[in-house]
Amino acid sequence: MTLTPFSAIQPATTTGVVVSSNPNDQLVKLECFNVGAAAAFIKLYNKATTPVPGDTPILRYAIPPNGMLVVSPGIVGGFTQGISYRITAGIADSHDVAVVVDTVIINIYR
Repeated sequence: MTLTPFSAIQPATTTGVVVSSNPNDQLVKLECFNVGAAAAFIKLYNKATTPVPGDTPILRYAIPPNGMLVVSPGIVGGFTQGISYRITAGIADSHDVAVVVDTVIINIYR
C-alpha cells in the first residue's frame, strides 16, 4: 500500500478543510500538533465537500494544549465519499470558532 500524505497548518480564517474527495478513501494515520495554550478539537467527516457546523463527524479527537495527538488505527474505512475535517476551539459539533492562527499542524496519511 502506498500512503498519500496530506499536511496543513490550520489558518484562523477557516475551520473546515477537504483532504480527499476520493470515494472509499481510508485513514491510516493522523498526527496533530498544537502549540497553542488552549485545547483544539479535530472532527473527521465522511464528506467530499467542506464540512460545516452541525455536520456529524465520524471521528472526534481533542488535541491537548502545547501537545500532540497521534492516532495510528491501521486502516479505518467509513470514508465512502471522501475525507474532510474541521478544527475548532470548542468540542461541540456545532462549534464554529477557529483556533488561533498558526497553532495547529495536521498530518493525515491515507
